[in-house]
Amino acid sequence: LNAASDSIDRIGTQVVRGTQTTHYHVVVDLLKIANTVPAAKQAAVRRTFRHEVELVGTHTIPIDVWIDSQGLVRREHFDISMHPATVTVPVEMEMTIDFFDFGAPVHVVPPPARMVADLADLVPPGPSA
Repeated sequence: LNAASDSIDRIGTQVVRGTQTTHYHVVVDLLKIANTVPAAKQAAVRRTFRHEVELVGTHTIPIDVWIDSQGLVRREHFDISMHPATVTVPVEMEMTIDFFDFGAPVHVVPPPARMVADLADLVPPGPSA
């Protein structure tokens, strides 16, 4: 979070799913995230996030995070309005994610293709497309 943000505020403490955490409000800069990955992958990450910035209409996203004493993120919450230049009506999105059972084996079955969408497919192409 430190590498991807210039704005981190400690809000207080809170118990998340039985674990004591510290609640922070962070403004993540999507363009800085590339600096946090190995050099060989930075160009690809920058391209991906530049595209996301076009879709969202901003390079910063305010996020609340709850971190435990081991430095593990236990909860993330964000509420953003996306204002792509190609649409007249903003898209609202709010999401809370809880993280738990760290180290447990994970068995994932991907959803059928008919239930999956790429955010880019939901936004009409801009004038440069």
